[in-house]
Amino acid sequence: MKRNVNNQIKLIKESIDWASENNCDFLVTPEGSLSGYYPQAIMSAEANEGLMAVLSEIEEYSKNLKIGLCLGTLFHDLEEIGYVKRNQIRFYDKEGTFLGATNKTYLIKGWDGNFLAHDLKKAGIKVIKLETEKEQFNAVGLICNDLWGSIWESEVSLPWAAYGTFNLGRESINTVDKTTLSNKVHLFIHSTNGGRGNKDDELYNDWHDAHLRMMSFMTKIPIITVDNCNLMTGEATNCPTSSESGVIINSKWHTKVPRVGKQYFYFDFTTEYIESCYEDEPDHQGLTYKPYSR
Repeated sequence: MKRNVNNQIKLIKESIDWASENNCDFLVTPEGSLSGYYPQAIMSAEANEGLMAVLSEIEEYSKNLKIGLCLGTLFHDLEEIGYVKRNQIRFYDKEGTFLGATNKTYLIKGWDGNFLAHDLKKAGIKVIKLETEKEQFNAVGLICNDLWGSIWESEVSLPWAAYGTFNLGRESINTVDKTTLSNKVHLFIHSTNGGRGNKDDELYNDWHDAHLRMMSFMTKIPIITVDNCNLMTGEATNCPTSSESGVIINSKWHTKVPRVGKQYFYFDFTTEYIESCYEDEPDHQGLTYKPYSR
């Protein structure tokens, strides 16, 4: 991921090509992969106009190759209150239909300062319905800090709240849309773009890894996670990614993805296979978590 949007579109098209060549259904990209991820990324009207143009190009390209997208990008979204700057995962099916977007909830102060956080109390947790020729499954998008940053916010853990609300039938998000409560979550899709190259890298890596593994175990929901291989500012680096990319099911990594440079991976699975990985695990219903309220 680099600051040049034209370079971004080239890299994403190459990724779509790879996904098509390997018979993948969906491509997941890191946080801010289309726009770049830095505070000034879409500050100007000119920059936003350019972003919309390349987004349309990517949408058409993936549609023609029948690759669904879980596309990380900063975005100016038109909402009830007008145009709002968001940090998103934008979901598209294999026919190019826009399915909706997940907006980042736990923004990083100072870095995401120009963007509006998702209002969890008002809008709840968004479930995206994804499908292939053989499978239908429900996914919840998580953006970087949304998976592990709740401790900084003194707020609810989003993976834990999604599990409690949808899979256990507990209303942990007070104002969640009641029509979605029957949608058991089958998958977390996590797009991240973490800092690296400092003395605390090892500590943060362990923190990230512990959250990824424990949340896949405690919620009985697998996680697909992808991180940016460059620095957050866009410069190339030989430092390993701030967290491992890959697939975690029941606390175990089912992939081994190199952590330096641009990498591709895929993982074939069915909902039946996922459920079989958790067959011998007890439901963690005796554990408590706080309902979300403000």
